[in-house]
Amino acid sequence: AYALYEVNPASEVVAAGRKAEAVPHLERALQLDPLLEPAVELLRGLYTELGEGAKAAELVGRYKRDMGITSAR
Repeated sequence: AYALYEVNPASEVVAAGRKAEAVPHLERALQLDPLLEPAVELLRGLYTELGEGAKAAELVGRYKRDMGITSAR
């Protein structure tokens, strides 16, 4: 499976105002490709908007760790 195939439907449901429906698509995309930046960014924003700030922070931390980013920035 190709991770972007999950991002596209996620973007469509977000555009239709059904943000919560996008989350499983993006989580699946990141299972396929943990470094897929569009999925990370969209899911981070959705988690934040849906009141899941801890999940957003965990996602960003995991992404930075996987990218080898160790600075405080």
